[in-house]
Amino acid sequence: MVDDRPCLIPEFGRYGRGAAAVRYRLCVQIDEAALQSIISPAGEDYPGEAWVNIIEVDWDPEVAAAQREYEKIEGIRSGLDPGFFDDEVEVFPEIDGCPDEDVGWMRVPHQDLVPEFYSSMMEFNAFKQYYVRPPDICRW
Repeated sequence: MVDDRPCLIPEFGRYGRGAAAVRYRLCVQIDEAALQSIISPAGEDYPGEAWVNIIEVDWDPEVAAAQREYEKIEGIRSGLDPGFFDDEVEVFPEIDGCPDEDVGWMRVPHQDLVPEFYSSMMEFNAFKQYYVRPPDICRW
């Protein structure tokens, strides 16, 4: 049975250690914009900037907010000034209705998806480490 409560321990993620494999944590999405970045209307490959979307499957805006609060509390416990966390609240344009920096997915170059990107995501927190907010494309 899966415990549906969010886990606030970053090393374990939402579903615990059992879901640590990349294939269970991330999925590839090719929406219309990604498809158009890869193939021209004439069916030819574009030589330029082409991407696919990588989605973090257990991303949840409420869990992301709880994670930020957890990091703030841990920072204060370790001696950081509480004002450090409130100085600048960066506002981002909404993507899929989400104004946060982390929207749960990012764009990666399609030609480097396997094995380079897949291999780099084997570290459990790698998605967070390499995350780039769309419409920018992740470079690792």
